[in-house]
Amino acid sequence: PAKGLKKMLLGSLHRETWQTPVEIPYLNLDTTKGGLAPFALGGGRQTTTLKFRAGNGYEYAFRSVDKHLGNARPREYRNSFVGSMIKEVTATEYPYGAIIASSLMDETDILHARPKLYVLPDHPGLGAFREPFAGLFGMLEDRPGDPEGTREGFMGADDVTRSVGLFRKLYRDNDRYVDEKALGKARVFDMLIGDWGRHEDNWKWAGYDMADKRVYYPIPRDRDHAFCRWNGFIPYLADREWAMPMVESFGAEFKDIKSLTWPARHVDRLLLTELDHKDWRDISSYMTQTMTDEVIDQAILSLPLEILPVSGFELGEMLKSRRDQLPDAVDTYYSLLARQVDVVGSNKPEQVEVERLAGGNIQVSMYKRNRSGEVFRDAPRYEREFVRRETREIRIYGLDGEDVFHVS
Repeated sequence: PAKGLKKMLLGSLHRETWQTPVEIPYLNLDTTKGGLAPFALGGGRQTTTLKFRAGNGYEYAFRSVDKHLGNARPREYRNSFVGSMIKEVTATEYPYGAIIASSLMDETDILHARPKLYVLPDHPGLGAFREPFAGLFGMLEDRPGDPEGTREGFMGADDVTRSVGLFRKLYRDNDRYVDEKALGKARVFDMLIGDWGRHEDNWKWAGYDMADKRVYYPIPRDRDHAFCRWNGFIPYLADREWAMPMVESFGAEFKDIKSLTWPARHVDRLLLTELDHKDWRDISSYMTQTMTDEVIDQAILSLPLEILPVSGFELGEMLKSRRDQLPDAVDTYYSLLARQVDVVGSNKPEQVEVERLAGGNIQVSMYKRNRSGEVFRDAPRYEREFVRRETREIRIYGLDGEDVFHVS
């Protein structure tokens, strides 16, 4: 609890939500998903995760609701005053953010896991994991994976990969694509729920074979930083752009779009460069029309009943306010992305054509090209008209291969 000076310095954050008892069922290891058997630990520096194989042939992850920031602290700070202050950051996170996000995404075409709240039982089926994990409060969710034998890949995918694997595939072959509009929708959704923790490791990618190419769609994962609240004097200072540029407090209004999107900047500037202003406006229009009052109310009602009067209804009203402001927020983000743009080829031969148009706009097109010089113009690998008043610099990278550049 935070009272007096502690409340003034560290803030109320989401403490009341964390401290409210909730009634959650035990996970039935014998019957859920055809029976669940643990096989490995997982998770990052904050979340305790136990991986399960299920009788239905798929894998699932049980992720703790509570966070353990001790592992995220530098070793020299763990028993210091600074270390104890870092531990307080747990209360900035909203414990049930993934539940709300999943319900909202059910109304979109964004691929996602569907978490459900459980308590792990004191059950012999946990085996060697019984003692440390019995009684753990968390969420069971899908683990997106490749097809194997008669088992389909996640959401019917032909290939599921992490971000590092995706980057390698894109660099190696120009028959590999990311559906940029799908990623744009996922990123606008992140902005809506205030999820600023969208770095490379918080994505998986589902690949689908389409004719002679494979197209990858984003699978956002880990909603620890959705709906974060940074109030109190010290969190307020941390929320300043000059202090921690990757932190943004969730509220009824958008504040610093740059901070909100900062951890995802490498993903966005590599994979979202073909979308123009109209594309982003279409995406924001799609999201505002999809996130109706009824959809938001339904998502809030997916929370534990005990949480609704504590913070659920308040979050719902904030989401509605943010939805109404979303087009302006997306316009701001587009202007950030459009200033300097990287256009990156692959290790295969490509032809890039850069043409200055009347009025000062620039047309950039990239085509696949074979070693004999034939250019495949019927299916551009990249195509965008850059607007002079929006873009200051275009950087075009040819990687390996016999690339040709025509500038006129």
